[in-house]
Amino acid sequence: MRGSASIMVCTGAVLLTLLVRGIPAQEADKRMTDLPPGEGQSLVMDVCVRCHSLETSLVERKDQTGWQKTVNDMILRGAFITPEEAKTIIAYLTKTRGRVDLNRVSLEELLRVTPLQPAEAEAILRYRSHHGHFRSLDELQEVEELTPERIEEIKRYFSVTPVSSSSDSESKPNSN
Repeated sequence: MRGSASIMVCTGAVLLTLLVRGIPAQEADKRMTDLPPGEGQSLVMDVCVRCHSLETSLVERKDQTGWQKTVNDMILRGAFITPEEAKTIIAYLTKTRGRVDLNRVSLEELLRVTPLQPAEAEAILRYRSHHGHFRSLDELQEVEELTPERIEEIKRYFSVTPVSSSSDSESKPNSN
């Protein structure tokens, strides 16, 4: 009961903050539901809308490093948040608005950040293991378990960081 009461208080505080800023109650409610629930949701709502709309903040998916840079930039621009709040915001955004590098991602991270089913995530990692690093997102088409429609749905969750040719050759399976 105590936990749900604190959630109601936090949600109420965020809605009050939005109303004070001139955002109608229905719009404030909609914005809260646009963000997935989780630790950090109300903090993101409170901090981000101080300067701009959520739409501005969350247009792009980023990996954890990208969200760290964004939050650090906001602090440099005058956002008043504690280091603990920054960690919470970064963790929440990474989980709910994250993007993962296909060449470095683990199974656990694939399942945590993307809407992939376990069999799909395993197929992507199996493909990488057998064929080496991904060179582009187009290579997802080579993963047999993924249909073109599914690739279209999920590709926004991924990035591909190029790898050097020496480490790329090391990652290739032995053809002997």
